[in-house]
Amino acid sequence: MATKTAENLKKEFADMPAEYFEPLTFGELKIGDAFIAFPTPGDNNGHGGFKTKHWIFTKTQENVEKTERGLEYSKENPHGKAYNVNHGDTEDDFSHSMLVILIE
Repeated sequence: MATKTAENLKKEFADMPAEYFEPLTFGELKIGDAFIAFPTPGDNNGHGGFKTKHWIFTKTQENVEKTERGLEYSKENPHGKAYNVNHGDTEDDFSHSMLVILIE
């Protein structure tokens, strides 16, 4: 059984305009934008889903053509880099189609 809070949230979301539900992707971010990546099915390197703390990243200008193991990314699925500010500015690769939440 859903809680009253869940029911109210669902109603608020259902009453919002369709453009509020357009997702933002990593490729649309500007250089220097801070963001949180959405969890996706499959190997997320221990992302933990929606009920755990989320890492904050900052997009860099660097585009990535190969993985660290030397495997090439397809031209149809470009990747870029971002710094993980929670882990001492370590870098991670992100597909331009990865869904993100912008942090201001």
